Amino acid sequence: MHPLVATPEPRSTPWDRTSLPLERLSEEERRVLAYASAIGKEFDFALLRSATGLSEEPLAELLEHLVHQGLLREHPGGERFSFVQEDVRMRLYREMTESRVRVLHRKIGDAYEQLYPDPPAEVLPELGRHYFLGRVHDRSYRYNRRSASLAREALAPEIAAHHLERARADLKELPGDHREDEAGLLLELGELYSLLNEDLKADRLYVEALELVPPQKTVLRALILLARADVARNQAQGDRGRELCADSLRLLEKEGHRRGLARVHRLLGRIASLEGNTRSAIEEGERSLELLDPKDDAREIARCYVDLGNAFSASAEPSSISKAVEYYRNALQMVEKLGDWHEASRACNNLAVAVGTNDPKEGVAWLEKGRTFAERAHDRRMVGWTLFNAVEFRLTLGQLDEAERDNREARRVLERLQDPIALQQIAMNDGLLAIRRGRFGEAEAAFQRSLRLAEDMGYPPQISEMHLRLALLYDAWGDPERAALELQRAEGLNVDAYAVSLVKAHRELREKLHLDGGDGESGPSEPDERLPATGDGGGAGPEH
Repeated sequence: MHPLVATPEPRSTPWDRTSLPLERLSEEERRVLAYASAIGKEFDFALLRSATGLSEEPLAELLEHLVHQGLLREHPGGERFSFVQEDVRMRLYREMTESRVRVLHRKIGDAYEQLYPDPPAEVLPELGRHYFLGRVHDRSYRYNRRSASLAREALAPEIAAHHLERARADLKELPGDHREDEAGLLLELGELYSLLNEDLKADRLYVEALELVPPQKTVLRALILLARADVARNQAQGDRGRELCADSLRLLEKEGHRRGLARVHRLLGRIASLEGNTRSAIEEGERSLELLDPKDDAREIARCYVDLGNAFSASAEPSSISKAVEYYRNALQMVEKLGDWHEASRACNNLAVAVGTNDPKEGVAWLEKGRTFAERAHDRRMVGWTLFNAVEFRLTLGQLDEAERDNREARRVLERLQDPIALQQIAMNDGLLAIRRGRFGEAEAAFQRSLRLAEDMGYPPQISEMHLRLALLYDAWGDPERAALELQRAEGLNVDAYAVSLVKAHRELREKLHLDGGDGESGPSEPDERLPATGDGGGAGPEH
């Protein structure tokens, strides 16, 4: 409706809210209200007529009387009504026995089917709801499954999960053996909870699914194992993730399942990338691409592009960053066309990390765009990643207050999700912010905390980076012995390369410690103003 067009107020009659007139109603009026309360706060005349079986004129007279009583409100046009007070509707609904509620919902579902033989998208959830509450399990299962698919396509994973939970309950009530169907449903439901950043809940569903899937359904079993491997990766359990990938790979190779094999190699590449094995990450990503069909697998190809961008961004090769940026841009172009806002957010986040070293302002701009995509995808995890990755860029731009705000908000979002990789990076940011405030002790404590989190995950790149940041901190504070020790620890992990933002600082520190011969005065002094750990344009890292 055009906002300048005045809308008439729905017609109703005021009444004393302290004295409900329900007891003064006729049996037929109470029957009509019972159906209306089961439909919802608002209802259509045609639907109520079909459900109750009343003729048009008698129903219109009953509704008119209820409007005059102040119980209902008539909307313009006379085809739609609503309850004046929600507590009245709830009182009517709760007073009914379970058997009557079941009958009413079933009849309302039948009325919907009669009115909409080919139900549109907005009616499917109502059919699912009424047949679920009416315990018509076969129809409820069918409509809730369809509603879940529509909700997922509309980037509403919470709604999709709600419908699948109902479908699962229905499936248990249907006669026959439905173990394979339930296993497939649990896989889909787990993927939704994973999208909602509830990995542990998703993994419990995958375990249940593995217990249900028949032995001969090897592809389904392999895909469930792969889903568990993805959870393991998200929880920084690289060894466990590789074991599950290997189990999945064996099954998929027997079946020659091309797309499934591509997904396994892609996930192995993501695990390798997190662990700092750049060469393996690139090889696995390229192997995944070789298995995918450009015509049918555009979404998977775009995701591979993002992963390959991550691998190249961590490479020590001079041309690696330009290759990474090319992969990110190609991925972003593809996922925007597909409407995959989660992957678009990931591409923007990682592109920002790649370009922001040389241009922190552009890095912040890409992160803000990525956050917009993450919000469209209802992806709280990626919202948090785009926030904490902006901290170093903002420090380089002199935006200290904004940097502290972003890190604080990222912690608020990601602590709830128990994202270990992100929380380690946020702790590191605490150290960078403390340095900028001139608080050496706080910075050291934050870096040590971030180091412990990195060691708990067991990922060499993050561990090595934290030793290097501690080395830079001690050097700037005039403690070359401790700086040399931390540098030795960092280099002892043999990671392929440091983040671009640290390459120059690492080289200069090695040269300085060698030239100084470790003879500098030990113990705290005034910090060196050139301290690179305050952020020289490098974001915390890509979302792998």
